[in-house]
Amino acid sequence: MRSSSKFILFFLVFSVLGLTLILYFIPNARNYVQEFFLRYGYFGVFFIALVGGISTLFPIPYTLTVFGLSQIGLNPFLLGIIAGIGASIGDSFSYYLGYRGHEILSEKNQKRFLKLQKIISNYPRIAPILIYFYGAIVPFSDDIILIPLGTMRYKYWKAILPICFGKITLNTYIALGGMFVGEGISG
Repeated sequence: MRSSSKFILFFLVFSVLGLTLILYFIPNARNYVQEFFLRYGYFGVFFIALVGGISTLFPIPYTLTVFGLSQIGLNPFLLGIIAGIGASIGDSFSYYLGYRGHEILSEKNQKRFLKLQKIISNYPRIAPILIYFYGAIVPFSDDIILIPLGTMRYKYWKAILPICFGKITLNTYIALGGMFVGEGISG
């Protein structure tokens, strides 16, 4: 690994770790972050989803912001698209971490990922569908799937586009749910 790549990887890991520690140790830090982004509507939901996609150990529940903003009248479809794109851009960090981390994995783990790569190469049309459904159904961190895909050198666009569409789907459903709850409360 070149020294500039090592520096970038170190900087990104250090930044995410720092953000994670701040969110964990400062009381009510998550609440302050959410309140800040609630003030900025669509712009805020993009950035909170971006930060939520980047944070790994203690994720920011940006979907609550999507739910809340749709209750106060923001367009649920636009919220879903913006949050999905923001989260996917943030999730790119996980892919990059896996891609660069390939060189520090043990041989045993590299062999496991080679087996996964063989399965994906044998069924190339199924992998994007599974990645999409993971993004659309699982409201948890995408690190579980993107780090291994990066490690096995799965093409970035083949990983991130299905995750993005999945996150758009998930966030649109969450926003629609928030809109209907908001209408039920006010109506």
